[in-house]
Amino acid sequence: MRVLRDLDDRGHRPPVLVGHSYGGAVITEAASRHSAVAHLVYVAAFALDRGESVMGALRSFPPRDVALSAAMRVVDGGAASVLDPATAAPALYNECPPAIAEAALARLSPQPMATMVQDVTGSPRQSIASTYVLCERDLAVHPDHQRIMAARCTDTVVLDTDHSPFVSAVPETADLIEAIARR
Repeated sequence: MRVLRDLDDRGHRPPVLVGHSYGGAVITEAASRHSAVAHLVYVAAFALDRGESVMGALRSFPPRDVALSAAMRVVDGGAASVLDPATAAPALYNECPPAIAEAALARLSPQPMATMVQDVTGSPRQSIASTYVLCERDLAVHPDHQRIMAARCTDTVVLDTDHSPFVSAVPETADLIEAIARR
């Protein structure tokens, strides 16, 4: 939240928060705690409602198989998960050139399991405009689940790409975020 306060202090216009995948929970929580957010952009992300967690949302949605499930490995006695690079690449970067997927995989780090079951404390989309970027070829967050979360947002943009449009559909993703930020 300090970053958002610093932007205010420097006279910047309200920020646009962009969250990808689990990052949707992060921007939801951040916007719940700071009123000066102009827009929320969920990129194949978890657009959660107050009292909902990533795992809780997934349990409430109709069951769907995704390739990401096969890539997840629980470590540290169940405290975290990591992704197996061999099976994560097609789940996360199935539309990307292999060199880009390999470079992106090298940057992945363990995900604490607690973050997946932690409820968000607010529903900022009730007062902040939001856009959902639905990725039709996503093998990590099923497009059917994305449609459920997109219905919670003000607008929906559909891209015919994988889970990572910031590397598989760079111009389209950048143009969209820029257009929202310029509003």
